[in-house]
Amino acid sequence: MIANRKIDQCLNRLTKWSEKPQWEDFLNQTYFLHLNSTLDKLDMLEDELVDTLSPEATVSLNTVIFEDFFTSYFGENGDLNVINDYLKRRGSREPPVVRQYLRELLDSSLSFYEVVEIDPKGRTVKVRDLLREDIKLTIQMGSDMDDWAIWDCVGAR
Repeated sequence: MIANRKIDQCLNRLTKWSEKPQWEDFLNQTYFLHLNSTLDKLDMLEDELVDTLSPEATVSLNTVIFEDFFTSYFGENGDLNVINDYLKRRGSREPPVVRQYLRELLDSSLSFYEVVEIDPKGRTVKVRDLLREDIKLTIQMGSDMDDWAIWDCVGAR
């Protein structure tokens, strides 16, 4: 689990990197795209939505928005990306497993998965992509997956 800890630490650094002035407008644009249509449909203000959501749901929403921001390209030519910028300027300070994770995150897309099988020994879970048929993945169990059950659904990259 050392790799997971290093990845989590790097994601914290990447989030701080995203707060630099050159990324501020792009991050705000990503938040706006995610929240604007939801707020319109619910006829709510942002503060009302935040007050309505549980703390866990708020964290999940922010995670989805940041992941979308991390994987989006911006600028006139569509060639600006925060992960590429981070890797170019700080990537040499990160271990290879973290650099690989960031490159894979950059090329990932959000989907919706259903749990179809759980290894009886609790080491792996098989999931089926509900948006892209015929895609099944086997993933290693993590401590945050201990309460997963068959037919559970999760949005993930």
